Amino acid sequence: MVNPNIERILAKAEQRRALSREEIALLLKNGSDAPESLFRVARELRNRHFQNEIFLYGFVYFSTWCHNDCAFCYYRQSNPRSPRYRKSDSEILEAAGSLTDSGVHLIDLTSGEDSYYLTQPEGQEMLAELARAVKMQSGLPVMVSPGVVTDEVLRQLAAVGADWYACYQETYNRELFQRLRLNQSFDRRLQAKQMARKHGLLVEEGILRGAGETLDDLAVALVSMQEIGAQQVRVKPKKRYYRKRVDFFRLVEKIKLWPSRTGLLHGVKTFVEKGSYAELTTHCNKTFLVHNSKNSRAARWLRNKYAAGACKACRVPEWKLAKYSATLFNQHYGSDLETEESKNY
Repeated sequence: MVNPNIERILAKAEQRRALSREEIALLLKNGSDAPESLFRVARELRNRHFQNEIFLYGFVYFSTWCHNDCAFCYYRQSNPRSPRYRKSDSEILEAAGSLTDSGVHLIDLTSGEDSYYLTQPEGQEMLAELARAVKMQSGLPVMVSPGVVTDEVLRQLAAVGADWYACYQETYNRELFQRLRLNQSFDRRLQAKQMARKHGLLVEEGILRGAGETLDDLAVALVSMQEIGAQQVRVKPKKRYYRKRVDFFRLVEKIKLWPSRTGLLHGVKTFVEKGSYAELTTHCNKTFLVHNSKNSRAARWLRNKYAAGACKACRVPEWKLAKYSATLFNQHYGSDLETEESKNY
């Protein structure tokens, strides 16, 4: 039987009435009890506002320099493998022109939080001039995504015709924020978006999914993004990259999931290495003897995500499944999990 509270909340949403944090949390936790009703209301609201149209971004990543050390980002300051560049004006305009010709609906000028553009007067002026030039050349809406900027920079961007300012909080859980965005100010980042709105810029906000947040955290984030007046929101999975030939034991220890032959993913409670094999115990108290083979059935299934679902008895948290879903394997790129540096990759 469908939870009557779910039906009541969905009816409220269909009437375009704002949902409370508690109502959103209830949907997130129990929406699967009424999937047909949930998807029907979601489709109805989407069609009402957007029909079946697809909106295409064109990203111009004009600088990979960044003074931050975010735990989730490849371009973080401490990553020696990250290529560093600042594109010239002509390269930026050429890329924006190609994107315009391809039929995108918006140009997003995005970068790492490059101190040159954020703190140097010459760089700040150049950032505004780039936004003006791309806007004039393309005739499209322009979004600028340079990170946290001053009130004066936002004023300049609005004055030259920029339409959007994007600055992602990643989470509205302050403790998690400090683990994701090391040594950064939660309030300063939030204030930048509030100042952007004051100058007439549209604001795009974004959060990470699968970074350690709870469903209650996600409900708080959705309400908070509405409160700051974000006109556009992105929910991004936190992606991890590992090498395809990563050591199998290291991979199991890192992901802490085990794909059984029945097609279920089990949570790993203990993993004890005993030479060329290991003894693995799941949270449902099943024990497996595991050989350290990159080509084994389990290794291939874990890399390729061959699973029909999660073991209910193991009670694998939803955030862990989301994190695993966002994990990617690449032959030439990603962590090998062999060194302390690569374990934080």
